[in-house]
Amino acid sequence: MTNDQISISVKSRMTGKGISKANRKEKMIPAVIYGPKLKANINCKIDQLTVERFGTAKHESTVFVIGDSEVKEAQSLRVLFKNVAYEPSTNKPMHVDLYALDMTGSIRVPVEIKLMGTSIGVKEQGGLINQTLRELEIECAANSIPDHIEVDVSEMNLNDSLHVSDLKLPSGVKAMTAPERTIVTVNAPKEEKAEEPAAAAPEGEAAPAGEAPKEG
Repeated sequence: MTNDQISISVKSRMTGKGISKANRKEKMIPAVIYGPKLKANINCKIDQLTVERFGTAKHESTVFVIGDSEVKEAQSLRVLFKNVAYEPSTNKPMHVDLYALDMTGSIRVPVEIKLMGTSIGVKEQGGLINQTLRELEIECAANSIPDHIEVDVSEMNLNDSLHVSDLKLPSGVKAMTAPERTIVTVNAPKEEKAEEPAAAAPEGEAAPAGEAPKEG
């Protein structure tokens, strides 16, 4: 249930405003690698397509390994995309923070919550499933980050709810999100209000526009 590590590459870079512009013209994004085991931060650059593909919420708990690197001290590091800064007007990536993991220690990361099964409340009682929490903050070994957390909803009846405290987590994984947070509920469907018939006009009042007055 751990992440398959994906290889990415970084290249060396100089710092400076003009150099940054040249990097972006070549579709290379300035980046910095930092972490508890590094003697100093590593300045580098990374391909824009790699950032656009992997620097997203979907991959925020994915561990990447740096391979084929011009930067000797970055070679074989395991990293997370910690932050991607975007240019407001174009929404293109401007800068990337990569966090180098200490693979012998633990880390806190958010992971996706996936609902499994179809609840009794939906299947047999006409209810509606409502997932209110889609990510769980966890703490675990850096080399054992789960791809996602599965939540079985198949036994949930109408008006049931599941909370963080109800989760059965893999061995070595600890939930850091507040235990009282609601993950999912099965709600009763909203009743549609029946349209009320239009009230008849009292005797002696004018008929509504468009209707001919009744003859006496």
